[in-house]
Amino acid sequence: MTSVFRQSALATLLFTAAACGPRYQPSESEPQPPPAPASSMYPAPQATLGLARTEVPPDMPVYEPPRTSPAQPPRTTPARPPATPLAPVLSTRYQEVLDSHNRHRANHCAAPLQWSSALAARAQQWADQLQQAGCAFQHSQNSPYGENLYFFAPAGNMSPDQIATGWYDEVNLYNFNSGAFSMSTGHFTQLIWRDTQKLGCGVSMCKGGEIWVCNYDPPGNVQGYYKAQVLPTSCR
Repeated sequence: MTSVFRQSALATLLFTAAACGPRYQPSESEPQPPPAPASSMYPAPQATLGLARTEVPPDMPVYEPPRTSPAQPPRTTPARPPATPLAPVLSTRYQEVLDSHNRHRANHCAAPLQWSSALAARAQQWADQLQQAGCAFQHSQNSPYGENLYFFAPAGNMSPDQIATGWYDEVNLYNFNSGAFSMSTGHFTQLIWRDTQKLGCGVSMCKGGEIWVCNYDPPGNVQGYYKAQVLPTSCR
């Protein structure tokens, strides 16, 4: 800007001095001097604009705002589905008595039973009490579950399948037309009662034999429901 200002002042001074002297008028026959370049008196507008521009030296670092990535949603670990409870691992004899129950139930359109560790613990407790009572053979009192008992000797003389089948064989005495409770068929009707869902059994050694206790939940042998709960094999 300083150089531009000085050139402009000198041009103004020359113009003023020329205006104060006598005015010279050349004749038409006298040759005219060529016009002076515009840059000798007044700077070209291009030069003024050029000096007014801001130039960045090549060695000066240029500031650039930091690049920011778009905001990312927080990573979340997908929720795991709840673990499916594992079925209890049964001994061979308890698996066999469960399978025998379910095989007989299928003949009467009843759903298979699931083994219950809680029912098995209760059944075992009662089997132990019967042993301590000198091999008494009687049902537990005030139980909220159905209950079947079986005793045989010598121990090991019958398989778990034979025990369940011994209860089921009462089917030969049951009257499906009347559909009612009978002391001679109560083990059978409980075994195939359709609403029953869970089974748990226990066994104790007593006088060289075995006493078996099996509990059922929900209990069967409910008066007034036999025809709906105890179906003949023709239901298949």
